[in-house]
Amino acid sequence: WKANTGQWINGSKAGEYYLQPYYDEWRPVKPNTDPAYQRQVFPALTLILYRWPEWAGSTDCLIITEGEKDADRAWSEGFQATTNTGGANRKWAKEFSQAVDSRKIVIIPDEDPPGLERVNRIAESLEKYAKQSQFMILRLPNLPPGKKDLSDWFDAGNKAADLQKLIDDAFQAQTTQGQQAASVGNPPPANTPPIAPSNAQPQSAKDYNTTDMGNA
Repeated sequence: WKANTGQWINGSKAGEYYLQPYYDEWRPVKPNTDPAYQRQVFPALTLILYRWPEWAGSTDCLIITEGEKDADRAWSEGFQATTNTGGANRKWAKEFSQAVDSRKIVIIPDEDPPGLERVNRIAESLEKYAKQSQFMILRLPNLPPGKKDLSDWFDAGNKAADLQKLIDDAFQAQTTQGQQAASVGNPPPANTPPIAPSNAQPQSAKDYNTTDMGNA
């Protein structure tokens, strides 16, 4: 992240950092850090989700994508969307779930193993920390071979109205079935971690059930 001084801080935790002169950025001090380097203590970075000022305070449905590119594409198609930094392997913090509470949430994964594992972790977090939300995992149908994300899906000719219908139909099905969350879209491949229904009690990911309603 970039400090008010214009310098880059390579870390989010509070603590002592040293100025790495070659890259002109501050890095966390380690036991073997050269004592000659300039040092400074920085506070913890407040974690916020992508494009937070644009959707905070709204009660509209919010799409969670994997990556800024897909979030931006969703906005360009008329949807509110966000993501966390760092891709599929970066932790989804409980503060993120608390920030998106009290609204409908649609989590759209990248169709690869890390992406599918990531949405399971997000669902678990929403279950614990966004108790006033209604959320689902939407696995996009009809993705072209070799393609995996929301941008690919739109590039293949699908329209905003198509996505809106998938979302509306899925939430309607949840209401009819008395569920608060489901996995929607393509059937999960073998060995894919299952996904949490949001009315389940907190439990380990391997115990969650998956409901598929997209390609019946």
